[in-house]
Amino acid sequence: MYLLLLTSILAATSSVASPLLARATCEAPQSSDLATAKKAIYDSKLVPDLISSFSPSLLIRAAYKNKAVTLGNSFATTETLTEPTFSITPEADHDPATTKYTVLLLDPDVPSPNLPLERLLLGNFVHLIVSDVQPDCIATQKRVTLLTYKPLTPASVAQHRYTFLVYRQPANFKPNLILAQDFVGQPLSTFVASSGLQGPVGANFLREGLSLGS
Repeated sequence: MYLLLLTSILAATSSVASPLLARATCEAPQSSDLATAKKAIYDSKLVPDLISSFSPSLLIRAAYKNKAVTLGNSFATTETLTEPTFSITPEADHDPATTKYTVLLLDPDVPSPNLPLERLLLGNFVHLIVSDVQPDCIATQKRVTLLTYKPLTPASVAQHRYTFLVYRQPANFKPNLILAQDFVGQPLSTFVASSGLQGPVGANFLREGLSLGS
């Protein structure tokens, strides 16, 4: 009888504690890791080529199958034919259970990183837009794909900087669905402003050209 009572108490305690344990896994990134991401984005000149400034407060981890995207490593075109997986960490000063994000994958180097004038005229090519993203510790998140994945197809031997950007969504988030589907030639800032997005609060990128990556 005593053993039965003890088992019931333990089961009840576990069911109450489990959300707290899940919440405990929502750990914000270390400041050193954020500093590393910030330096890589600035060193690659994605500021100012793609965004005007960058002060990250979360990390985005992305991968193509088993190969991770690590702030500028190289990929072959055959490695990026299928949609990448990605996850984000929480921000230290935002509740991961209620804060949602939009993730974009863009190419700022169309048609070639060596043609700055043409790049300016053509704007950014967007390969993926996903909204309602939450940190991976939130198992109940329901992501919404606003723009389905378009495989990376660089048009030059010079490597393009394919960039994942994370923006925080406002509470009354209403994405610009028309612009999301017709992004070619539009400044990134237009989509961000029209949807009320805040950031970018996180970023990661890979390099890929017509030549095989290492």
